Amino acid sequence: MFFDVNGKPIGDGKPVSHAYEIIHLSLDQTGSPNERKLAFADKFQDLFIMQVRSVGQNQRSNTQRIRKLCTNIGSFRWNDKNPMLAGIADGKLNIWLYPNVVFVDPSLADKTTYRIESNDFGKNPSISDFLSSQITIRKSTGALIQCVIPIYYELCLDLLAANRAEEALQLCQYISDDSIYALIAVISLHNRDFDSAENAFAQLSNTEMVFCLQNLRSVSSKEEREAELALLAGGNIQEAEAHYLQGNKPLHAIMLHLNEHNWDRAIDLTQRHPQYLEIVVGYRQKYLKDYGGGKKETNPKYLQAMKNVDVDWDRIDARLQKELGEDSALRIIE
Repeated sequence: MFFDVNGKPIGDGKPVSHAYEIIHLSLDQTGSPNERKLAFADKFQDLFIMQVRSVGQNQRSNTQRIRKLCTNIGSFRWNDKNPMLAGIADGKLNIWLYPNVVFVDPSLADKTTYRIESNDFGKNPSISDFLSSQITIRKSTGALIQCVIPIYYELCLDLLAANRAEEALQLCQYISDDSIYALIAVISLHNRDFDSAENAFAQLSNTEMVFCLQNLRSVSSKEEREAELALLAGGNIQEAEAHYLQGNKPLHAIMLHLNEHNWDRAIDLTQRHPQYLEIVVGYRQKYLKDYGGGKKETNPKYLQAMKNVDVDWDRIDARLQKELGEDSALRIIE
């Protein structure tokens, strides 16, 4: 459980638990209090990162606020100026330039990690300091080793923290390093700067993300846009559902679960929105017929629902077209 300076619980006030004993933890001391992260390692030497605060529309449960960063971790330490995290794992010095990437777009985690390999670290080294772009490692003998990461990472993070993504993109013109573009892409995506994110993803030749970001421009509803981003970046279905429901779009939430074959959750949502029960039952029957080899229904929830609804696909299609639109991907059940 976390508390603010006034002793008031942060978040939902519920204690945060982990399955195994925690042997070391460290709190990020930079940036906005709402962006703070807690890094911790358990007895199996797995390194995790946790969001200390989860507020507003992006509020998440305790389990959703924790992500694994790496395995076989030894020592780790936060940077004194930027939210970079350094850690020694498998004899390598890993610098996670933007650890929050695991919450925004995990596919970019590797591209936003800088690694240093050296035989000089020896056994059981520890990170003594991580100041600016310089990392001090203490060997088991007590000797100190100085490691330096490229200064342009720090420059890029400073520019992005000041919402100067265009200048960060200009910096990339003089540096042949995809990590910079990956940093701009994920941080701009987190800041909802779609123009800069699209430019960065284009430089990474990620045409899928470019196409998706272009489509997001046509979404007028803020809640729907946030839901699409939750699915696009991290595949967080629960967060996307929350955004849809908050935006008074229950059919979008239901179709989201139908697309994922989350049948129980889809029919549970119809308890509050019974007008969509026919759609859920219809797609369930279609799924069993097309992909289940004509298998009979065994789910008690659907057996009960089938007694109360008659499926009419003309009526279903008309409702979907009216509420979702002709081009909505949520209408397509794979």
